[in-house]
Amino acid sequence: MKRMIVVGLCLALAAAAAGCSTSDSSSQGVPGTVASGEQNSGQTGETAYGKGETAEIEGVKVTLLDVTENTGSEYLKPKEGNVFLLCEFEIDNQSSDEVAVSTALSFECYVDDVKTTLSISALSSKEDKEQLDGTVAAGKKMVGVVGYEVSEDWKDLSLSFKPDVLSTDKLIFETSKE
Repeated sequence: MKRMIVVGLCLALAAAAAGCSTSDSSSQGVPGTVASGEQNSGQTGETAYGKGETAEIEGVKVTLLDVTENTGSEYLKPKEGNVFLLCEFEIDNQSSDEVAVSTALSFECYVDDVKTTLSISALSSKEDKEQLDGTVAAGKKMVGVVGYEVSEDWKDLSLSFKPDVLSTDKLIFETSKE
């Protein structure tokens, strides 16, 4: 309940909170290999996990399942030279508290070392996939996507996830365009 109240307050301050970030981390788990073989230069000193690898923080296991591109629908398309990038995650809450997940507040994205904001248009192109927003009860899972509009020539993606928006603890996932 406490986290829900805190997240509710954070949502009210989303515009201000979205501009704030830190680079402190105390993630747990086994380090994974990254497609690029390096850690994100903007977030040095933190372990990065690749696609298909599971990372754990505060009893929450997170896996980047897939990263896919699409060109939108008949009505919603990215700007010329861009594509929609959908990042599918599984969040397995093995903690004793429910976890609130927000595509706007729980995730931070860099594409080719440039901060990229969430794209509502990209999220609308998700077809049958769920958006990654809501709460995950203790012992339960959530699978869904976050979406971004990026250059069709993108090369490297770095996404960080925070299970508690007030914490500086986060997990970093990195992958390169295949």
